[in-house]
Amino acid sequence: MHAHTSYSDGSGTPAEAFEMARREDMHFLAVTEHNHRDAERGAKERTDGVLIATQPQLYGGAGSESLMATANRMTENGQFGALYGQEFSTISSGNHMNVLDAPRVIPDANGAFDDLMPWLDANRYTSGAAPLVQFNHPKWKRRNDNNYGRDDFGGDDALWVAAVGTKASLIEVLNTTATKPGQGFRPYAHEREYFEYLNLGFRLGPTVGHDNHYRNWGTSNDARTGVVAASLGRVMPTTPPLDAE
Repeated sequence: MHAHTSYSDGSGTPAEAFEMARREDMHFLAVTEHNHRDAERGAKERTDGVLIATQPQLYGGAGSESLMATANRMTENGQFGALYGQEFSTISSGNHMNVLDAPRVIPDANGAFDDLMPWLDANRYTSGAAPLVQFNHPKWKRRNDNNYGRDDFGGDDALWVAAVGTKASLIEVLNTTATKPGQGFRPYAHEREYFEYLNLGFRLGPTVGHDNHYRNWGTSNDARTGVVAASLGRVMPTTPPLDAE
C-alpha cells in the first residue's frame, strides 16, 4: 500500500514496480509518489529532477507511461490490482498521508491538512467516492502535536478527528527500512501508535507499508497487507486521466 519510483524520490518506473510485484506473487501494489516539489531533498543518488509535482503528466497524463495509465494497463481483474496514489506533505509539516485513487496531483501545500480535506471531496474519480486515505508511519501524537494536521484544527482533538477521520480509513502498523537498498529487512511495529489513534476516535484498518525507494518492491521485507474481499479487482476509470494544472 506504499511504494515509490523515480517519478518522485524512488527508483525505477511504475511498470517495473508492478511487474516485480506480480513476480513476487503479490495480488496488489500501490505506487504512491510524493506530491510536493521538495521530494528529492536528501535523496542523494536518487535525485534527477523527475517529479510529479513539477511534471504532472507523469501522474495523470495521457501518455502510456504515466502512473495512472500504467496502473490501468497492468490491472488484471482476478489476478492483480495495480493501484496509484500520492504521498501528501512532509515529515516536518505533519507527517505523511497516502491518498489513493486521486485523479490529479494534489497542489503542493505541505502541512495544509485542513485544505486537503475539502480537496478530497472536490476531486473524486473512479468510484465517485472521495480518494482513500492512509496514515503513513505514524508517530505518537503526544510528541508530535502537528501529526496528520492536528495543529490545523486549533489543537482540538474532536474537530481534528471529525474532519480527518471521515477521510482516513487505514494506518500503517508495520513498516521497514525505506531508504536503503536490499531485501529481507525486519519490519518494525507501530502498535502503540495504532492504539493511540483508535483511542482518539479514529476508525482505521491496519496495513503494511514497505515504503520502497529502491527496486525491492515486495522483497524489502516479507510482511503483507491481507484483504478480505469477494473478488480481486479494481473499479476502472470511465473517463480519460486528468492532468494537474
